Amino acid sequence: MASTYLTRTSTSTGNRKIGTLSMWVKRGKEVEEVPFGWGSDNQDFTSLIFNGSNQIELRHKVSNTYTVKNKTTRVFRDLAAWYHIVYQIDTTESVDSDRLKLYVNGEQLTSWAETDWPTLNEDFYINLSGESCTFGRYAPSHGDHYAGSMAHVHWIDGTIYGPTAFGETDATSGIWIAKTSPSVTYGTNGFFLKFQDTAAFGDDSSGNNNDF
Repeated sequence: MASTYLTRTSTSTGNRKIGTLSMWVKRGKEVEEVPFGWGSDNQDFTSLIFNGSNQIELRHKVSNTYTVKNKTTRVFRDLAAWYHIVYQIDTTESVDSDRLKLYVNGEQLTSWAETDWPTLNEDFYINLSGESCTFGRYAPSHGDHYAGSMAHVHWIDGTIYGPTAFGETDATSGIWIAKTSPSVTYGTNGFFLKFQDTAAFGDDSSGNNNDF
């Protein structure tokens, strides 16, 4: 995805306070790159990025000002490894640090180099009619393409799921692997991208027909 991306514009508004992203990614190079973004421009968006220091950042920007910008202490430099990332948004939680949660390969990351938590009941640029959900860069009008690979991408509109809904530890190898048919409810704007049809790379396998 060095110069390409997938995008879909929502035609209806779902839950803007609660959502779960699950995706398997393998990085392509050690530069800032964006696997996932929701929003039509660089002024207003919600995103997950690998920054130039190889940390994962969770970002939310409103009227060209960051209201949320959380950066992990842990770095992710292994370009040969697949990482399973689960990113939970739930701004209805009373404790600020519970409003965003990040899991990698089944384990929650709780050590942050920088934190700026969402406000209670803050609306994110997710599940919003007329806004774009994009894989491979921030938004259709913005650069910083993702250079790596992706697999089994799930977006859940309105429900929080933990990593065990999408992955499990292989009994033989001890390696964290994907569940190929997870039992989840996708909601209005939810989707499941398998990337299995090269003629229709953005096909949604959730049953919602939210194709990219």
